[in-house]
Amino acid sequence: PLPSSEALERLASGPGACAALLQIAELLLICATREAVAHDRPALASTGTPDAWKIGGAMRLLYDLPARRWSVASLAREVGMSRSVFATQFARLIGHAPMHFLARVRMQRAETLLRDGGHSLRKIAQLAGYESVAAFTRAFKREFGITPGAYRRAKFGTADSQAYLDYAAKKSTKR
Repeated sequence: PLPSSEALERLASGPGACAALLQIAELLLICATREAVAHDRPALASTGTPDAWKIGGAMRLLYDLPARRWSVASLAREVGMSRSVFATQFARLIGHAPMHFLARVRMQRAETLLRDGGHSLRKIAQLAGYESVAAFTRAFKREFGITPGAYRRAKFGTADSQAYLDYAAKKSTKR
């Protein structure tokens, strides 16, 4: 679900507004592309490249199977393209390299699973495509600035987790 207009207005002001708005713009583009791919609409085909449908198919594979052990070569093979042409076209059309895009998809999946609750960190790591909790934790912290455990605790609103989130926010702005 996308944020409400009120939430977007709050994000558009204050510290980190530019970064937040860039992330929302990227999310909207991804949602529109996913919708187009899911309903066989020619959203990417309008870019003028004959490989756009194949790139859309690759995006669908990444969304549907994020836990699979993907490589640029395996994705290219799945959609019937050479590795180099696939990597070039993917980056041109989507704005990110395929593995960077996959990492974002995995983090979105992990964040959703953490918010929803009901799974151990080990299971979430597995469902998001990570072979170990340690690798998942490092990737999650790199993406969100806090550990998955702290993120989960913050979802349930404990005082300790809020203090940690405040600390992590201050620490990440100093970088």
